[in-house]
Amino acid sequence: MTGGVVQMSFILGIGLAVVVGLALHFGDIIFSKDPNVLRIIAIGIPVIPIYKFICKILFFYFLFFNLD
Repeated sequence: MTGGVVQMSFILGIGLAVVVGLALHFGDIIFSKDPNVLRIIAIGIPVIPIYKFICKILFFYFLFFNLD
């Protein structure tokens, strides 16, 4: 049961990251027309989901394998 929940959350997380990334990539003109701001948005899109994914993996690692 736990493995299925982790797999489903992983798949949903990847799907959400793709949807948000594509929405921001094609909708970034809504926020600004400045090329520098658009470049920062383009750099930040992949960084945030990767950071959140690493935090989730570490959380589950320490939750299930309790390293004291």
